Amino acid sequence: MLTDSRKNWRPDRFGYELCGCKVELIFPTAKLLDYGEHWDDLEKSDNPFSVVVMAHLKHLETHRNMDNRLKWKSSLVKMLYQWGMPAGGYPGTVPVHRLDTEASGRHGRTLFR
Repeated sequence: MLTDSRKNWRPDRFGYELCGCKVELIFPTAKLLDYGEHWDDLEKSDNPFSVVVMAHLKHLETHRNMDNRLKWKSSLVKMLYQWGMPAGGYPGTVPVHRLDTEASGRHGRTLFR
């Protein structure tokens, strides 16, 4: 699973050679960047991982635009709630109210209005 922002970087093997012996592993890859072309499908999907992919894509897209990033973060969190995510989050995750506090502290506004 590749999460970088370089469209043409697609490693498909790893290997090394030592004392005349060579080891090589060839593997398939999936690149989250490729899913940007399927945004409509991601929005319609009932797979919660689709929100993770959308969050990653919007993270890359809004790298220098914090206002737009906040808008998308709010939209994606609301989508998780629509799918039934508990208000306190899942065990081991950051509760949404903490994200709200962090966002309002940096940007002078709250995540939800």
